[in-house]
Amino acid sequence: MNAWASTLKSIGGSADRWLAAGIYGYEFANVAEIMRDYSGWPATDFTNFKNMMLNVFYPMNHDFLVNHNGACITNYWANWDLCSMASILSIGILCDDTNKFNEAITYFKTGAGNGSIDHAVPFLYNSGQLGQGQESGRDQGHQCLDIALLGAFCQMAYNQGQDLFAYENNKALAVCEYTASYNLGNTVPFTTYNWGNGQNCAAQTQTVIAEGGRGDIRPSWELIYNYQQSHGITGTTYSGQYATNVRPEGGGGDYGPNSGGYDQLGFGTLTYSVGAQPIANGTYKLINRASGKYLDNLGSTTNGANVAQWASSGSNNQKWVIAYSGGFYKLACVTGSKCLDSYDHTADGSTVAQWTSGSSTNQQWTIIPVGSYYKIVNRTNGKCLDSGGSTTDGSAMQFWPSNTSNNQQWTIAP
Repeated sequence: MNAWASTLKSIGGSADRWLAAGIYGYEFANVAEIMRDYSGWPATDFTNFKNMMLNVFYPMNHDFLVNHNGACITNYWANWDLCSMASILSIGILCDDTNKFNEAITYFKTGAGNGSIDHAVPFLYNSGQLGQGQESGRDQGHQCLDIALLGAFCQMAYNQGQDLFAYENNKALAVCEYTASYNLGNTVPFTTYNWGNGQNCAAQTQTVIAEGGRGDIRPSWELIYNYQQSHGITGTTYSGQYATNVRPEGGGGDYGPNSGGYDQLGFGTLTYSVGAQPIANGTYKLINRASGKYLDNLGSTTNGANVAQWASSGSNNQKWVIAYSGGFYKLACVTGSKCLDSYDHTADGSTVAQWTSGSSTNQQWTIIPVGSYYKIVNRTNGKCLDSGGSTTDGSAMQFWPSNTSNNQQWTIAP
């Protein structure tokens, strides 16, 4: 930071200079905010760094939001606005500049460009639970970049006492849920999206959601998931499932050598995870809320055998050793010591099996509190352990995407 502050005078190049000023601006300011109280960073060096942010980065961020590189207001995709907004907000925080902070907040709420919330999320579905993104019809890599930038922006504002995640009935969370759901392989609604007409822009139309980059991995979902959990949004959200796929989040070059890997600081598992592990290591019985039946391996010791449910019997078939390591749980049945395993099943309604303990993500599970119950989510497929609606002894357990059904809710009892 000292080297850049003593050297950098301007940011030039192609139109991508606006992206550089936004993305590197918000990242630099966030790092400096972390470091500001470090005794090894002299006050004069900190002042020099703030001057670089104020005199090099901020003017470019501000100019882009006002003039959009001389183009019409809708010429640029949402991520161009969002990175400039994030940089202005973070510089305002770093430099204790209320005017800059308010400038960014105002643009989020009412800005004319595609990064403001009503333009970044043009359509809502499922009573506002899902929100189509401005770049959803472009490609998923860029739409996931929007989530990374929007999440960082809202988190910074939240740390200063303004909850923009909840603004307009959780609109920011709605686009996170929509994007996560589609990138997990689910089907989502899509409304034809037109822009540019009557604004001296070339008219453009997106008629279907884009498949390009589907499943794109960015270290940005842990932030979203942990906001949800800390604000009573219980159950397994799509954002939570996507965070499970990435956990533990690395940073920078862990996600590729090019720009996409460095568009977010990452390390969200470290910096945003809240609370202790919900279930302590030990031996437990798992009772399905819908059926009242116990998770049971039916006495099988065979790899690949389906795991089912059965009325309470006191048998070791219904006792599971739960062990937490590296952010996930393993569940091993006392009978046979085989681990609960997705068996590479990813389809809705597919069965849940058991297998000898190994390092596969098929055997790694997230346990998420839902009131006094728990959801149990497989790391490989992101789907929930579900009774399938059956109340019959011996019926096999199934995988289904997270929903509000009691089929996915479990009591975990000693």
